[in-house]
Amino acid sequence: MQILDSTTFITTKKSINQVEIGDAKQEVFYPQAKIKSWDNEANFSVRFDEDIKDSSFIIVDNVVEWTKDDKKIRLYEVDIPEAEEGGFEFEITLDAKPKSDILNFTIETKLFSFHYQPELTEEEIEDGSERPENIVGSYAVYHTSKRDNKYKTGKAFHIYRPWVEDDKGERVWCDLDINEGNKLLTITMPQKFLDTAVYPIVVDPTFGHTGIGATQYAFSGNGYDGGKYTLSALGAGETADVSSVTGYVYTTSSTSNIKGCLHNDNSPTYSLIAVAGPEAVDTTQTWITSSFSPEENITNGNYCLGMVTEGWSTQCRYDSVAGQTGLRDFSNSYADPQPLTDVFILGGRKMSFYATYTIPVSDTPPKLNTKKMYVCYDDTPLTDTINIYNTISGVDCGMSNYMCVSSSGTSVEYVQISTDTGHDDASHLRVYDGTTTYAVLKTFDKDD
Repeated sequence: MQILDSTTFITTKKSINQVEIGDAKQEVFYPQAKIKSWDNEANFSVRFDEDIKDSSFIIVDNVVEWTKDDKKIRLYEVDIPEAEEGGFEFEITLDAKPKSDILNFTIETKLFSFHYQPELTEEEIEDGSERPENIVGSYAVYHTSKRDNKYKTGKAFHIYRPWVEDDKGERVWCDLDINEGNKLLTITMPQKFLDTAVYPIVVDPTFGHTGIGATQYAFSGNGYDGGKYTLSALGAGETADVSSVTGYVYTTSSTSNIKGCLHNDNSPTYSLIAVAGPEAVDTTQTWITSSFSPEENITNGNYCLGMVTEGWSTQCRYDSVAGQTGLRDFSNSYADPQPLTDVFILGGRKMSFYATYTIPVSDTPPKLNTKKMYVCYDDTPLTDTINIYNTISGVDCGMSNYMCVSSSGTSVEYVQISTDTGHDDASHLRVYDGTTTYAVLKTFDKDD
């Protein structure tokens, strides 16, 4: 942990996130954590909603401890097995029974959307999905609009379902709620537990630095699994060269193989665009990248991004996200991937697949800023306008260091590429026949 100033601290920077403890904009310490993602392009601040009067704080072994009356908050980094890069604890200790069963936190958020993870539906259970206890009632946090390349799936972190534990080790789950409109995060503790607990009690909300979906899902054997994918990040006239598909895939036993696939989203038959190279998969839970050779050039539009697999033991991940769609094709083939025809729609699923692409540089030269050019002398515009017809380097105009021009009302045909006598502005060009300076060319903005 690094000291930013006397009341603000910074945790170790991860590939996506860094956590600021305290409020850098304040001269006193507040029990607050700010998760800054993608170099603070997006961020989320959460602050314990309590008057800080008569409070104090100390740092002990890289843990920031804030105390007021019978409440203590400890803020620190922590290892989390299910998160790629660990996480962060916002631990609250209550020495006595609280007046309310709700803990309130004020929040501020920039470019993040919060997606509640409910209990699995019967349909999800039947198709082999598994959602751990600490994910039921949690929130997956994604960038509001960006994904792919450095953003991966667009997910920045996960807020796990909190628990509360008393001094005898009795532990129960709490209810977590995030209300973006009211800028409020609340943790509701079971009243029955509060009535019977041995104090002090500890409430343990945890934030995991991860871009991985938190729900496990089994691939269809020798079939396709993926999700609908919209590319909208390109500018006018731009295209993208897609180099690979990456998915969080692994097996529950033995080994298998996968291939990345890119399809058009043109239901009911999703035509195949390209198949990426094969990659081996084993029980190691990690991101697997399957590369296209050559790269596939596409434009803004709707696609399907996923993988085909050989075996039934292959697993992938997803989060519940409204408006997102997963796809499954039971009748596809690892050996010879095909258009998606036997498609099963998996509504409300954000699958853990993403694309890596580059935007090729256009061969068309950039358009120059157009300005009007007037005949002037001593910075006073004259009535005649000179139009440059040919400024191509190497054209022989009959004199060195000149450009061919045509002018109205005069027989002058050349513009010297230098400053004329008596003018210090090197941006000026003079109308000159080799002996006499007739006028100076000066550029003006269009609206002048």
